[in-house]
This record gives sequence, C-alpha cells and structure tokens, in this order.
Amino acid sequence: MKNKYLLLVLSLLFSMALAACNDEKSTKEAEEPAEKEATTEAETEKTATELDINEEDMYSDETGTYTPIKKAKESESVTSGPFTISIPEATAVSAKLSGETAASYGSEDLKYIQVQLDVAHNTEDTDMIMNELVKIVTNTGEQLKNDSIMSEVVDDKFYGKVKQSGFYFFVLKDSQPEDIEWIRVLVEPPLNEKFEKVGEPFDIRVDFQ
Repeated sequence: MKNKYLLLVLSLLFSMALAACNDEKSTKEAEEPAEKEATTEAETEKTATELDINEEDMYSDETGTYTPIKKAKESESVTSGPFTISIPEATAVSAKLSGETAASYGSEDLKYIQVQLDVAHNTEDTDMIMNELVKIVTNTGEQLKNDSIMSEVVDDKFYGKVKQSGFYFFVLKDSQPEDIEWIRVLVEPPLNEKFEKVGEPFDIRVDFQ
C-alpha cells in the first residue's frame, strides 16, 4: 500500500514538473519573436541613421518606394563646341518596386543612379548631341547605359540658342548605392547637321558625399 502511495506521489510530482517545463518553453517561444522583431527594427533604424537618410526625401507612389542613399556634390559645367553641359543633381537610389513596374524589371528591388543633365546650345546653328548614347562609369567598376524605360532624355537636335534638361537613370548591376563614391558621365562629341564633329566628347566627373 505504501509503495502504491509512493508511486502515485512521484507520478504527480513528475506531471507537475513536466507542465512547468512546457509553460516555461511556451513563454520563451512567445518572447523570442518579439525580441527578434525589436532587433530587426533596431537594425533598420541603425542602418537609416548610418546612411543619414532623411525620411522627407523618400518618395512613394503606385510604382513603389524610392529612398535616396547618396547625393552628389555640385560639379562644374563643361563646354565642348557649341554645347555646355552641367549636372545640378545626381543621386544614388534604392527602390522597392510594386505592381507592373516590379514585373517589368523582374524584381521588387532596384538600385540605380539618377543624373540630371542640363544642356545649353550656345549658337544660332542647328547641332546635335546623341543623348541616347550617354553612359556612366562608376568607382565600383561598372559601365552603364541609361535605362530607356525610366529616362527622360533631351532632344538630339538643338535649333539655335536653346536649353533643355533631361533625367537619366542608370540601373546598378553589381553595386550598392552606398558604395558609390564618384561617377564619370560620358557624352559623345557634338555634331552639326552634316554629322560632322564640332567638339570633343564630354567626360564629367561627379563626386558623391
């Protein structure tokens, strides 16, 4: 009788210990996701702080969310033949695409450099710049053509003393926006109406900060 009573007591103690262990395990598992989520938020906040990203500079629309990572310093204007080119703005951007835009690029994540090109024609003649052939070279070793989907290029022909502004987008393939320190903007030499060269090629260095 004593043995049976002893076994019953031991069985109850074992059950109570097992239940306590399960409760402790459940509590720990419930706390881990919260801790993980807090860590992820902290890491994201740290990354944004390190990159000095201003939330006001972020832009969102139906195509996605666009975050400027680095901006360029002001560069000097360069003149070749009848044309003067200046680059008032260049930005390395990280984008999170959505919908048809993501489908067209085959990915939700897009890293690119946006360059604004201001082109002034300084004579009354009719001359040309082959703007579809604008390229950039990056300090990370990439040579890129402008993206035809996103870019809004200036006209090839300039009739008299006129000015135009274009926005050129270059999709990064093997680089991250935060790795961009400088780029070279390369433009083919200007031509006259007879397709004769009337200047030298443009090679403009733009430094990022």
